[in-house]
Amino acid sequence: MASGATALLVLAGAVGLAATPAAAAGVGTEPVSSYTFNSAPGDYIGQGGTGSYKAPRANVVAENPAAFDPGLIRVWVSDEDVTWTIEFAGARGELLKPGVYRNAERTAFRTGRSPGLSVGGDGRGCNEVHGQFTVNQVAHDAEGTVTLLDATF
Repeated sequence: MASGATALLVLAGAVGLAATPAAAAGVGTEPVSSYTFNSAPGDYIGQGGTGSYKAPRANVVAENPAAFDPGLIRVWVSDEDVTWTIEFAGARGELLKPGVYRNAERTAFRTGRSPGLSVGGDGRGCNEVHGQFTVNQVAHDAEGTVTLLDATF
């Protein structure tokens, strides 16, 4: 994602994963799972476009897919037309917590103390990553299942 795409991903709640960023949540606001992106011109993955996916029309699901890498959170976003996959990870062996993660490397190949970020959609994905992401909120239940993730990249 070296070419300047930006995105907002918000999810929370058990299994169904629905959330609203704390700053945007007002009294009586219902949680919602969503993924919104704005891709810069020339960006290979987003093709210079924009998109917004929101439950219940789109499926937005997060998981911790690897017991050996508990800091990895993978998010699947899909609707009738496209599927997006976004991975966020802290340094190996560290859980994600709120903060800015600079010098991110491709998640599967991150080294040393580097965080991980990978984004793919519509058959296109990251081969090289140079960037950062911000985790605004993240929470897990007692079993380690992601129950809240509010992140931008």
